[in-house]
Parts: sequence; structure tokens; C-alpha cells
Amino acid sequence: MNCHPPRLRTGRANGGVGGMSKLGELIAELCPEGVEFRPLGGVAHYSSERIDAKEVDSHSYVGVDNLLPEKQGKTDSNYVPTKGRLIRFLEGDILIGNIRPYLKKIWLATHGGGTNGDVLVIQAYDRRIMSPEFLFYVLSSDLFFLL
Repeated sequence: MNCHPPRLRTGRANGGVGGMSKLGELIAELCPEGVEFRPLGGVAHYSSERIDAKEVDSHSYVGVDNLLPEKQGKTDSNYVPTKGRLIRFLEGDILIGNIRPYLKKIWLATHGGGTNGDVLVIQAYDRRIMSPEFLFYVLSSDLFFLL
């Protein structure tokens, strides 16, 4: 994360009424002078890399069915494709279920693997400027899922 005093964001960064959210806590801890706000497309992009289906197994393949609702991560897959090309994800990427967003299926990847088009793979352009953990907290906020 990059702290930039010239363009400060002031006010409460708590994500809701009463108490500070994890996002607000991270901002307060890591950038007490404020943070520079940038559009999502300025700090992250969708993965365009591909991986052969033969390179994944039940642990490294992530479909929308094994992303858990309410931001609870993922479980191993019962179905693993054996043919074709998949979207590659890397440790630290954010995977978001692209179907029924109200289920809030999101996971900060703890390892690399592959997924299909029903799962969005978000990658930070530069992890020195936007850490995967901070990006995950922003994207997993309830406000993000409502927009």
C-alpha cells in the first residue's frame, strides 16, 4: 500500500456505523496520514494468463461451486476439468464468484491454480503499491458487493 499525504482522504473509513472495520483498521495502522484513493482499474486487472487443465487438481482448481458464501474462502473441488485452458491465478490473487454476487463468494488465494469464466481473478499491478491483503479487504467489503 502506498501512503500519499498530498491527496488525503479524510473522514471515517469504517465501512459502517459503530466501530471500525478491518479496512479502516488497516488504513489507521499502516497510513495514519491517509491514503491516496485510485480507481480499481488503476491498481488491479483481470488475469489474462492461461493454464492447461492437466496442471490442476481438486485443491488447485477453483470453480464457483467451491467458493464458499459470505466470504468464507474455498473448499476443494469435487469436479476438476481434464481438458482445455483455464484462467491462471497466483498466490495473492483475489477470486470472486461472478454468479449471484449477493452470495459474497470471495477468496484471497493461498496458492496458485486455475479457474473458469464463472470466477473473476483480480491481480494487483504492483504489489508494492497495493498489497493483495489490502486489495482483498477492499473487495470483500459489503459495500463492494452492493455496488
